[in-house]
Amino acid sequence: MERFCIITNRSKDEELAVTNEVAEYLKSKGKFVFVAQEECQCEKGCYTDVEKLPENIECIIVIGGDGTLLEASQDLQKMNIPIVGINKGTVGFLADIEAEDYASALDDIIEGNFRIQNHMRLDATVFRKTPDKKGNGARGSALNDVTITRYGFSRIMSTAVYVNDVYMTTYKGDGVIVSTPTGSTGYNLSAGGPVCDPALYSIIITPICPHSLTARSVILPADAKVTIKVDVSKKTQENEAVVSIDGEMISELSAGGYVEIKKSDIDTKIIKFKRTSFMQIISEKLGK
Repeated sequence: MERFCIITNRSKDEELAVTNEVAEYLKSKGKFVFVAQEECQCEKGCYTDVEKLPENIECIIVIGGDGTLLEASQDLQKMNIPIVGINKGTVGFLADIEAEDYASALDDIIEGNFRIQNHMRLDATVFRKTPDKKGNGARGSALNDVTITRYGFSRIMSTAVYVNDVYMTTYKGDGVIVSTPTGSTGYNLSAGGPVCDPALYSIIITPICPHSLTARSVILPADAKVTIKVDVSKKTQENEAVVSIDGEMISELSAGGYVEIKKSDIDTKIIKFKRTSFMQIISEKLGK
């Protein structure tokens, strides 16, 4: 690879110390480097101004945590450029290169000692009960998960789950997570859901704090269409739920509204190294 773009979360690398080290290291190897952070004039929460990205970039280097990589994947999802993450966050499942190891990882990329792993995404579309309400038809694409969670505090919400338009079950609790295998080690894991290898193509449905002794996660094939409908739980509360994509709210949802979720046609390409496996990462990150 010859042309690189670096995307940095300034809250993780405030003085751009790691960013500058990485950029200078690549330049010393004769590579083209574009530092997106220096050019970005986006609103808060956006790390990449896609319109300013030079042509023919071959690799995106994200410096931050998993959240930074998720944001970058949102910004760049239609560009089909492989992403690699240098971890300056906490756990680092996606950004799995530690900052002190960046040089050896970059050498592997330059020498071709890596593989590109396709990670499936989920497309979500919101349908509100009242069409003229703000947020009807809101759409988003998730690398990790789509969540439908209760709007207020200390009240249970009811969500009916349909798979391929066939009723499956109703969860009563704090909401529902619909996750990709990539997102299975995130909110899904915290809610008691199963861990799936991110190379898999499947959809995971996990209830959040269900008020039940029998409610469990369900793993579906990737071609399934999942519909989550918000049922009435309190007549005096107009907005019963909030719909979020990878942790970012895209819409409120009142009782009678629903979200349709299905596999995206676009994958996110993540650079992985031959010296590590998902089982090793699980052991290191979660086995302690």
